Amino acid sequence: MKRKLLIGYLITCLALMLNFACKEKPTTPSDSTTTIKSISGFSASTSLQVTQKIWAAALLMPNSATYADGWWTFTVDLPNGSNGQMHVQFQDSSSTVQKFYNPQLTYTILGKGLAQGAKGSLDYSVRLSGTTLTSGYLITNGNGSVTYLGATAVVNITNLKLLKLPNSYPIEGSITIVTLGSTVTVTFNGTKFAQGTFTYGGSTYNFSIDLDTGAIG
Repeated sequence: MKRKLLIGYLITCLALMLNFACKEKPTTPSDSTTTIKSISGFSASTSLQVTQKIWAAALLMPNSATYADGWWTFTVDLPNGSNGQMHVQFQDSSSTVQKFYNPQLTYTILGKGLAQGAKGSLDYSVRLSGTTLTSGYLITNGNGSVTYLGATAVVNITNLKLLKLPNSYPIEGSITIVTLGSTVTVTFNGTKFAQGTFTYGGSTYNFSIDLDTGAIG
């Protein structure tokens, strides 16, 4: 009798352990699609805010910035609650490094670093063109890797077109986020709300992203 009780107890414990382990990771379509949307919201908002801060630094470098080996280094707070560690470099049309931004001679701005918050981080590398005075907008291309709530993703920024105006949002271009076997495409319309779409388990999902906060809708 005692042996049967012991076996029963062990079986019960094993079942509970397996149930707990299953809850640690998304296992249902609902859990997985929510994770995909959340990591996309964080990725898109952080990518945009990094671009905005790099351009702001070109116009007015933070007092805390230091310069070494062709790169400015500084830390800024991002609107979505993340902390951005940034390295910024200016280049002319011949890719010669410039110490300071020149609105007539700076053709490219490079940015790289790590943006991280309470829920995740983005390790990024971007290239801004259209930085001369004759252009009314920036074009950003780049990539990055994301870790968010235990999930990982690869991010690619393609021809993100941003007007050189305060508090502006992209009017063209896209950001793709590859995570949990799906590719999310985020597109823009000049407002703070971007649109995301992806396919998971044979179904297509559409959702909105608040670019200020990273919140999904």
